[in-house]
Amino acid sequence: MNITEIVASIQSHIATLNDEVGGIETTMVTLSDKISSIETAMGIVQTDVEWLKKFFFIIVISIVGVLVSTIWNLVLHRRNNK
Repeated sequence: MNITEIVASIQSHIATLNDEVGGIETTMVTLSDKISSIETAMGIVQTDVEWLKKFFFIIVISIVGVLVSTIWNLVLHRRNNK
C-alpha cells in the first residue's frame, strides 16, 4: 500500500463519517422540532387547566355564597316567627 492509497482510504472514511454526522444532525433537528411542538402543546394544556381551575373556583364560591345566604335566611325566618 502506498501513500496515495492510504490517503484515499482515509478520505473515504472521513466522507463516511461526515455522512453519518450529517444524519445525526438531521435527527437532532427533527427531535428539537418535536420537543418544541410538545412544549407548545403542554403550554396550551396548562392554559386550559388554569381556565378550568378558575371556572371551578368561581362555581365553588357561588355555591358557598348560596349556602351562606340560605342559612342566613333560615336564621332570620326563625327569629321573625318567634
